[in-house]
Amino acid sequence: NININNKLPFSTRVHGYINKANPIEVALLINLYKKAHFVFVPSFAECFGLVFNEANCFGVPSVTRDTGGVNTTVQNGYNGIVLPFHANTDDYTDAIFYLINNPALYQQMSLNAYDLFQKKLNWEVAGENINRIIHKLGS
Repeated sequence: NININNKLPFSTRVHGYINKANPIEVALLINLYKKAHFVFVPSFAECFGLVFNEANCFGVPSVTRDTGGVNTTVQNGYNGIVLPFHANTDDYTDAIFYLINNPALYQQMSLNAYDLFQKKLNWEVAGENINRIIHKLGS
């Protein structure tokens, strides 16, 4: 995905709402994921967290908190870092800098994120699983 090291300038961008029904905004979203080093979403509530699945599609590790269905798409230490629910800003900062200072680990998480998307978290796999369940019920 990228080569992270201490020589890269550190910057953060916050983007507002992106309308996925608008092709121009979808192109913007894709471009944002292609440029992203991390997806940082410290939500207090997430049923599933589609943003994490999208990040996996682009091989972008996520940094988030343990809430709701986040663990469905982000596995702590595998394709991102899932901090305890009551984590504070220092905890998030430490997690991000830990990955920046460990580029081999970051690279592996990036590869794992994409691999997880390809094997489990895409619509084709979901459709195959549903089809298998329906056929099993019918037999």
